[in-house]
Amino acid sequence: MLKEDRLVTTTFQLTEFVQTHTKQILIGAAGLVTLLVVIFFIFQSKGSAQKQAAELYGQGIIELKTGNPQMAAFNFRTVVDRYAGSEWAPMACFQLANAAFILKDYTQAANYYKQYVDKYSKFDTLLTASAWAGMGSSQEALHNHNAAGDFYFKAATLVPGSFMAPQYLLSAGRAYASAKNKIKALECYQKIFDQYPLFTQINIARKEQAQAANL
Repeated sequence: MLKEDRLVTTTFQLTEFVQTHTKQILIGAAGLVTLLVVIFFIFQSKGSAQKQAAELYGQGIIELKTGNPQMAAFNFRTVVDRYAGSEWAPMACFQLANAAFILKDYTQAANYYKQYVDKYSKFDTLLTASAWAGMGSSQEALHNHNAAGDFYFKAATLVPGSFMAPQYLLSAGRAYASAKNKIKALECYQKIFDQYPLFTQINIARKEQAQAANL
């Protein structure tokens, strides 16, 4: 009977949540999948603060997926500011940086990516590498190409052997080449050839290396 009561309660909660977010559900299959994932994690969260943080984060993801990065940023920022100790804070900080980047506020995006690296670097190595790459993309958008190269290169060193490492090295090589930093650019391309010979864009890397050699 207890199990049955819990099922009824959960079903009621899910129904109430879906009714509240009817507009988002109607956006299509992709949005529906996102919503279902969010609902699952919300009801897995324990404690009122965790649940509030989870719902804000989930709503932020929905807003981001439906093309409303400003509202998404508001939700993510609320999680970071009000629920800094929650399990959702690291992801909210990362997504806040993504939202700022989408809004083309590259300085703010770089700051939030750095905040993630400074506070949550132990949360997830791949995500930390992605945050370093995010700083690289932000600096690249601000035309600080040499700094961008340094950030991309750092991202690659954090995930050696991963499928993203050669892509980060390629981005680093391009950034250094834009900064006319021939030595660093060639170093990045050479690392791709030495460590990732099966990289799908290796022919592109060879072409770019030849161009960098003429800087």
